[in-house]
Amino acid sequence: MEARKKIEKPVRSVPTAKTQPFTDDYEILEKIGTGAHSVVHKCQMRATRRKYAVKIVKKQYEAAIYMVEELCEGGELLDRLVNRKALGSEKEVASVMANLLYAVQYLHSQQVAHRDLTAANILFATKDGDPSSLRIVDFGFAKQSRAENGMLMTPCYTAQF
Repeated sequence: MEARKKIEKPVRSVPTAKTQPFTDDYEILEKIGTGAHSVVHKCQMRATRRKYAVKIVKKQYEAAIYMVEELCEGGELLDRLVNRKALGSEKEVASVMANLLYAVQYLHSQQVAHRDLTAANILFATKDGDPSSLRIVDFGFAKQSRAENGMLMTPCYTAQF
């Protein structure tokens, strides 16, 4: 019997930290949100004119950290829950829930526990609220089980690291 070949997925490279000012590459636009330790603005990449969201985390005694992320223009699930008509039919709600559960299942398969999954941390990338554009955001409290003993550890990609 022939041994099965392991299929390896290509690993996306993580860009290195930039040393020039953020505003050399991006124009900061209007504020779209605030958090306990950060503020989120729309921004536009100067070279491509493409719009993103930038989360600016102010670190004590350090310069700010700028995290450029996908711009989710469809708003929060929380806003759609408050305005019931914005959720659509039962079939559309079922599709939203299915996509949310698939996303959580994927996180757990990667040993990631979000630990702050609320309707305010679930966004829609598209303005029309297409269920397939659902995004889970704000991994500030996330923990990753990587230790042999199953203990949860803070992932490297959070601001607390």
